[in-house]
Amino acid sequence: MGRTLKGTYFGDWKSVEDVPKLVDDYMNKKLKLDEFITDQLPLEKINVAFEHMKKGKGIRTVINLWPEETTPTVETV
Repeated sequence: MGRTLKGTYFGDWKSVEDVPKLVDDYMNKKLKLDEFITDQLPLEKINVAFEHMKKGKGIRTVINLWPEETTPTVETV
């Protein structure tokens, strides 16, 4: 069972139409999201991420739910 995006509260945003376009733009390097990621932390350090957020340190922190050497599968999600 996967996750489903049901809707958003962003004004004129149409998720059914707009999400595939965003994914295509990202995959075709037209939307450069990676430049906004300033830190990546393991789940065990999530409190550090909250401290960064409170202090205004960085733009976006990604929390890695699995160890780096582990590739998640449908069964692990």
